[in-house]
Amino acid sequence: EFDGWYTNKSFEGTPISLPYEVTQDITLYAKWQDKNSSVYIYPDNYEENNVNYVYSNGVLSISTEKERIVFNGTFNDISIRLNKANAKIIFDNFILSSSKASPLIESSSDILIEYKGDNKLTSSAYDAISLIKSLGTIEIRGNDKSTLELQTNTVTKSDVFSGSIGIEASKVIINGGIFAITGSNGWNNNTEGRKGGDGSSGIKATETIIKNNAVVNITAGNGERGNNGKDYKENKRAEAPKFENGYDGYPGGDGGNGGNGGIAIDGNLEIISGTLVLKGGNGGAGGNGGTGGDGGKGGYTDAMWKGPGNGGNGGKGGNAGKGGNGGDAINGYLKNPNLIIVNLSAGICGKNGTPGEGGKGGIVGGKTGFGIGNFDSRSPGTHGASGKTADNPPPKDGVEHK
Repeated sequence: EFDGWYTNKSFEGTPISLPYEVTQDITLYAKWQDKNSSVYIYPDNYEENNVNYVYSNGVLSISTEKERIVFNGTFNDISIRLNKANAKIIFDNFILSSSKASPLIESSSDILIEYKGDNKLTSSAYDAISLIKSLGTIEIRGNDKSTLELQTNTVTKSDVFSGSIGIEASKVIINGGIFAITGSNGWNNNTEGRKGGDGSSGIKATETIIKNNAVVNITAGNGERGNNGKDYKENKRAEAPKFENGYDGYPGGDGGNGGNGGIAIDGNLEIISGTLVLKGGNGGAGGNGGTGGDGGKGGYTDAMWKGPGNGGNGGKGGNAGKGGNGGDAINGYLKNPNLIIVNLSAGICGKNGTPGEGGKGGIVGGKTGFGIGNFDSRSPGTHGASGKTADNPPPKDGVEHK
């Protein structure tokens, strides 16, 4: 099987793309691949050969001594486990869409991924950890006629608000091709006063290397808006017992803080050659404080010696939630930046929420029968104070380089 023209005998890097402009005498080397050294995996037939791959409970576990594992076609709702050390896999117009919580492709060792044509990996799971994950190095090779797109889930649903990362490894090498990641936005669980979820990172690795004129576009996920605090406007309005003062209103709930924007590349970055656009996620807005409850009506009197109860005080308004920080383009050092072809921008901080209004004071209790108690000395409750405005979030804008 013909595997491309190369400019070196060792077939390092990626094959040339045609048309190819020749400016001097060159020698091209044709690379051929023995078809028998490959495992070809197509949708709906990957359980036929349990020697090379086993499919069980939605997990495609691949154990093979063959050199290459080739994926072609559209796959739905599977997770791929690579048990081969230093696995080399080929994406050939490969589409994988999954709703599973686990990574779509996972290995305990190094992975080399070559991609041809148009390829896309997407996750709709709320609690997926990452799309491609390895304990070792992940190298991704393409050419200027091939694309690989990673799309994490639309929102992130997690109690710890950890987003679904596009690629997670100790080291990531993007070697040529057209490559894009869109991180997932934070999740809003509609619980009053709850913090908004954080956006996810595009790549999380100790080191990421861009080379061979790769075209890379990574947009981290946005933080979600914090939930508003609980309103108590209609609570504790019952009249107090005879002679007693009215109940004070509940304080309004505090607004939740906005989620932080995700980091495009979480780790150090070295650029050897390529076109790179990185965008940190925007921070989510803070939630509004809840309205304080109204004070209750004072208790009535029917006695000559004792007046009715005072009105209850209105509850304090809830405090405003704080806007989330914008995510960084890079959380690490940047080595060898080519400022002509690098565009880095951090996310924008979220706006603070609005403090809640205090509740109204309750009215004085009434008289019944022949009561002539000291009514004039009774007073209505006071209006509750508004909640506090959140401090501005610390600027975390980074520096934009073009």
